[in-house]
Formats: sequence, structure tokens, C-alpha cells
Amino acid sequence: MLFKILTTLILTIARFFALDQIWCDAAEATAMRAAQEPIPFFVREAVHDVAVVERDVIVVTGLAPERQLVRSSGRREDETLVTATQKGSLGGDWLMADEHRWWYGTMGEHDGCIDTTFVRDDGEGDGEIETSAVPAAGSPPYIWLPLKGDKPRALQLSFGDTGNLLLTEIDPTGALRSWHLPWRSHVTHAQSAERLPDGRIAYVTHQNGGDRLMLVLLGDNERADIVMLGYAMTVQLATAVDSAGRLAIVSSMKDRRILGTVIDPDHPVPLTWHELGTEARLTGNMRELQVIATSDGFVAAWLSRGGEERSQLLARELKTNRAGIAAIGIGEPLDRNREIFFSLRGEGGEPVFYWDDGRQLVRRRLPVSLAGYDFVQGLASLFCNVHH
Repeated sequence: MLFKILTTLILTIARFFALDQIWCDAAEATAMRAAQEPIPFFVREAVHDVAVVERDVIVVTGLAPERQLVRSSGRREDETLVTATQKGSLGGDWLMADEHRWWYGTMGEHDGCIDTTFVRDDGEGDGEIETSAVPAAGSPPYIWLPLKGDKPRALQLSFGDTGNLLLTEIDPTGALRSWHLPWRSHVTHAQSAERLPDGRIAYVTHQNGGDRLMLVLLGDNERADIVMLGYAMTVQLATAVDSAGRLAIVSSMKDRRILGTVIDPDHPVPLTWHELGTEARLTGNMRELQVIATSDGFVAAWLSRGGEERSQLLARELKTNRAGIAAIGIGEPLDRNREIFFSLRGEGGEPVFYWDDGRQLVRRRLPVSLAGYDFVQGLASLFCNVHH
């Protein structure tokens, strides 16, 4: 009887350590997959955006207001695809990419006129690109908002003949649709636009640059439905839409909080804001706050400038009715002449972060469940000697 008990105890202990080692091996493999990966590109000037597409590294670089779109590949020397300027426009530009293709858009002066330059990969893998210029509609000041998706599209803001706000949807072929809104101001960083699955455009902004946040649903035949979303003392604003048409809105507030919400554009109110972060130090520049759709909701990321310390790149999950357990640290981007670059992309349904760490460009792919990953890796660092 005693021998049987001792045998059972020994087998149980052996089984525990065997499973423990399997679990530690799995945690280590996950940590290795989520480790920072260097991007083969030599940084000469400030980087504004980057993406890895097939074997190519596509980089947006240059000192404001100039932009250079550069392609780097092991197959050839670095190639400047386009040199553009943002003179005459209040922003911005955007590099949209997935694992197989990309497009880039920017607005500025070209041959004495203001237009949008679109550059896109043909997706055939032969390195060929297509470039087009679309003249600006209306009168300045001009603002350019990307409509993120597989095909190049943007929403251009200007003023019409009556002095009211004119919104124009464009693609490389020219103007597609336009809308006249009864406002006379649009100069604010706190605005964003998304193309919904049904073809409408969700434009999120503040009325006349004030503190009243609103959603404008832009449809065919110049239809514009305006929905007031309430008061929000917003510094920056970012949006994303998922395949089901749910719209995520993430806002940095004047009290240094980061708030987020997910809404149905057809039934947006009452909305509930979820606190994603506190004591976030953003400067008000564009692209310090970003959000993407994943296979299980959304992920928001933001920069918190550290003063004398290195700035932090933080991220947190955002669902329809809640936020993730906690914000987690992603990396420490370098501050180059008061410009800090990072990019958040959805690749294969997972969040992928790009930034400049001071020595090189890096990227980091993380699982959809950021808090779950961080918790498991924390346990692994305690019991398995696995570091993340």
C-alpha cells in the first residue's frame, strides 16, 4: 500500500514538472515570436511611416514639409519612388499596407497647384508602381484625411463657393462624391474618417473646432446625417472600422486621459467611454494616437512623451462594451528633433507595431489579447526564466 502511494506521488510530481516544462517552452516560443525584429533600413532622416510588404521595406521619410517615399529591398539599392511637398495643405499623408501590397497618399503643392498624390503598388510582385495626381476641389485651407482600405481613397476638406465646408471623396481617378456642410471651420487635428462596409463614410470631428464631438455619416446623393456624440475636450482623435461596420473612436483628452468607445454608426448614442490610459503626455501633433481593428475587437496605441526619460509606446485592447485589463508597454521610440515616429498596423488580424528605437527601425507583432499575453509572460519570467 505504501509503495503504491509513493509511486502515485512520484508520478504526479513527474507529470507536473513535465507539463510545467511544456508550458514554459510554449511561453518562450510566444515571447520569441513577439520579440522586436529589426527592419533592414538605414535611417538618414526623420521617419514618418514604414511598412514591410513581401521582401520590400516601404518608408516615408524627410524633413517637413517635404516627403520622400523610399523602397528598400535586398534585391536592389534604396529607391526614391516619389518626392512630394505638403506646402499649401494642413496635412496629412498616409501609408496603407498589408502583407502583399501598399499605397501612399499625400496632399500639397505640385506644379503650382494643390493636389493629392497617390502612389500604389500594382500587387503583381514585379516592383512596378502607379502614380496619379488629383487636383484639389474648393478653396483653402485644405485638409486631407485617408480612407483606410485596400484601394487608395481619401476625404478632402476645403471650402465651397458659399464659404461653407466642402467634403470631397477622391481616388486616383478623381472626385467621386461631395457634400456641403453648414460649417465654416475645420482646422483641427481632432478629426478622422473611415469608409464603412456599406460604402458610407463616417466622419468624426468637432463642431467648428469646439468641444462638441459629432459623427457625420456621408452617403450617396450628398446625404449627410449628423449625430451629436456629446462633449469631449479632445486633443487628438483616431478611428478604425471593423468588417462588421463597428466604429472605434479613441481620443486623447486635455486632462491627459486616453478614452475609447466602440459604436454602431446607425445607433451611436448613448455611447460609453472607456478609460484606456492616464497621464498620457501627447504634444498635439498628428499620429501620436492610433487604433486598428483586429480579429477580436480593436487595439489602441499612443505615445507618452517622457521629458528627460525615453518616451513610452503603450497599447490596450478595446471591445464593444469594455477595455482590456490594462495598458501594456510596447517599446521606447526615439525622439529625433522632437519628432517621434510609430505606426500600428493590423496584419493577419494581429497588431503589429513599428518604431525607431534609436539604432534602427524595428517591428513587433503581438497576439490579439495584449493583456493576456502580458500576464502569461509575466508568470513565465517568474517561474520559467523567460523574459519579454
